[in-house]
Amino acid sequence: RVHGIFKKGMTASCDQGEILNSILRRKENSRCADCMSRTTGWGSTTFGVLVCIRCSGCHRKLGTHITKVRSTNLDSWTREQLEIYLAMNNEIANNYWEYKLPSEYIRLTESADPKEVYQFIKDKYVAKLYAPKGVTDPATEIIQGKRTKNREASPGEGRSETSSPSDIKPSDPVVSLPKQEKVRDIPQELLEI
Repeated sequence: RVHGIFKKGMTASCDQGEILNSILRRKENSRCADCMSRTTGWGSTTFGVLVCIRCSGCHRKLGTHITKVRSTNLDSWTREQLEIYLAMNNEIANNYWEYKLPSEYIRLTESADPKEVYQFIKDKYVAKLYAPKGVTDPATEIIQGKRTKNREASPGEGRSETSSPSDIKPSDPVVSLPKQEKVRDIPQELLEI
């Protein structure tokens, strides 16, 4: 179970549109996580990234045993899926999935060849060519309760069944990959206080 960051009594279905819109409005989610297109209307709920329609097709081509794709406009999302996106963004995801991407790598663009896009996505998420070795990806950490909206957990760090985000003290260390920023721009009324 994902550790909740919704207000008590809030249901995912009645507030889904508002929550997804706030997630899509974040600066860190303004571009596709894979090809840098300016449109992000689809999400890989497995990896916690928002992508364009072309890259969503590449994710679907990988198969549902690798990644599950949802439309931000057409599909319904579970509370757990929304909580993943409330706790992270494309920048956090790419700081993990592209951690070892060579500095001389030329980023994909909206006009990139579809075969090249598919191969990059396959290398990035299936082969994990650019991910740090021995570190759990951010979406999995959220699902396992090792990462919350205000704090990142270090690899291998667990939380007890009785702990909650309020148990975390301001003095607790924050461990993150380089360039990682905190989640922001979430309307306060959507978050637990």
